[in-house]
Amino acid sequence: MRFLFKFIAQILTNWIDSFNNDKKGFSARKEAAFGAFVVAVYLSYKFTTPSNLIEVLMMWLIYGLLCLGIITLQQVAELKSGKSQKQESVTTTTSSSSSSESQPQP
Repeated sequence: MRFLFKFIAQILTNWIDSFNNDKKGFSARKEAAFGAFVVAVYLSYKFTTPSNLIEVLMMWLIYGLLCLGIITLQQVAELKSGKSQKQESVTTTTSSSSSSESQPQP
């Protein structure tokens, strides 16, 4: 039982320390993503009908991925507009050196 209380106290301490700018505590990015998933589960259970289930879940999952930093707003905008192909550019560099440049002049 004592272990359980220590564990809960450690979680609460880390959660409170995450609001400071120190290195202690949990990551705010991970907390926001966890919160997004908790809210998604609650709202999906409470207000979702079978006709809008996919749209609601996709919105909350995209929000969670944004919070984690796995995707960016630019990628979401490209996905929404249908522009998902990346253009690759190839650059070549050539270097030339002559033997007269590498030898010192008297």
